[in-house]
Amino acid sequence: AWRGTNDDVEWFLFPSDPNQRGSEHPMLLQAHILDAAVKLSDSKGGAEVSAIEVHEFMLERARQYPLCMLVLLETRLATIAKMMQNAERIGERGSVELLFLTAVRFAMRLFAMTHKVDYMRLMFLKKQKK
Repeated sequence: AWRGTNDDVEWFLFPSDPNQRGSEHPMLLQAHILDAAVKLSDSKGGAEVSAIEVHEFMLERARQYPLCMLVLLETRLATIAKMMQNAERIGERGSVELLFLTAVRFAMRLFAMTHKVDYMRLMFLKKQKK
């Protein structure tokens, strides 16, 4: 098991360092996508599946099961946060504006879908001040 002891589970559930969870995000994201791909392939008798089919399968499962929706939204929010961190880390070397603004656009859609109107207001206020 990935989290074989109670201490390992506690370490993940109650992180003492905010970067703890961020460092595990790629592994968690890969695990969710791989699990969805295996489940979809199994439902098609072991046939190969494309990335688009896996994505659509994950969306369909999210519509059917609230827990799947929660996991999907959480992984997307974590991905958006990672994009923002990468934009800050890249700095002048890359297209910060493009990466950061893309992350902001994704975040606004996610906030709208989850009815986080206060976050939406913050985004619009920030855009108007520029």
